[in-house]
Amino acid sequence: LPAPLTIVEERTVGPSLGSDSVEAEPIHRCLSGQDGEMIGPDQRNVRVIHGYRYLPQMGGTCLMVHLELSEAFQPAQSLRRRIALFGGITTLIAVAVAIAVAGRLAGPLHHLTDRVRRLRAGDFDAPVPIEGPSEIRTLAATFQEMARAVSESRRARDEVLAVVSHDLKNPLSSIATSAGLLRRSSPEGGAGDPVRRHAALIEASASKMNALIDLCCDEAARC
Repeated sequence: LPAPLTIVEERTVGPSLGSDSVEAEPIHRCLSGQDGEMIGPDQRNVRVIHGYRYLPQMGGTCLMVHLELSEAFQPAQSLRRRIALFGGITTLIAVAVAIAVAGRLAGPLHHLTDRVRRLRAGDFDAPVPIEGPSEIRTLAATFQEMARAVSESRRARDEVLAVVSHDLKNPLSSIATSAGLLRRSSPEGGAGDPVRRHAALIEASASKMNALIDLCCDEAARC
């Protein structure tokens, strides 16, 4: 077999290649007519990529290339560092934007939440601050309209209850008073007993109706 021909100048100076050299296997493969690559140590015990090409058109010459792994993967490592740096910068920007958005939303939402608590406690007249992003402003305005509608509904209910209580209880009070006077003025015994009995029944019924009206008004006022 012809001896291998060196095309480029070697980077390191070492003993000549022989059968016991760490580079002997790729050389033997190349001289046997094979093309390929191998990863293994060189004469300095540094892991390299051994590339070999058999060139029959040049009289069976072997083209050998030895490239250190660190040099071969340097572009990939540089790209990985750039990706890591870009990812870190993107994460920082995302966190900063998230903090800014959260700060812009937290204040209006806190005011709206406080207004909900006051509404639940019965304060229907406290204003709702219309602030923040458009969605929060729309929500606050809608809530303000709802609170105003509830307040007006409660005032209308109180007016109706007052009218109902007045229009029902006054006649019943008059009926109960009249029935009591009739009962007390009717003589005992004879024809006066049925009058006293019926007057007492009317008086008791009127008192029950008054108590029922008071109970209904109290329950309605709690709603």
